[in-house]
Amino acid sequence: MALQTCLKCGSKTRKPEAKFCDACGASLTVEQRDSTLAVAKEFISDSAKEATEQFKDAARHPAAKKIAGGAALGGAAGALLPILTVGVGAALVGGLVAYKQLTKK
Repeated sequence: MALQTCLKCGSKTRKPEAKFCDACGASLTVEQRDSTLAVAKEFISDSAKEATEQFKDAARHPAAKKIAGGAALGGAAGALLPILTVGVGAALVGGLVAYKQLTKK
């Protein structure tokens, strides 16, 4: 039987048959793991719903198309220039466009 990893603190048990973590005392039972998994699934599901709603709100902003275009331009530049990555280029140019759009008077 393999050593168990504590879901609370991440440490390995000294005994494969242990019921509690040696380091923090948390339960190592199947029920505890199932409960932790259910909580994690609910958290992820709720977070995804919230992120989707925030994205929809942001996409409705008048500057959204210009910001997305700037990010695409930066991503393309990042792909072509060896000192940048696509993500860095997209973040830099998209952020610059966002700053200019949101600070216009």
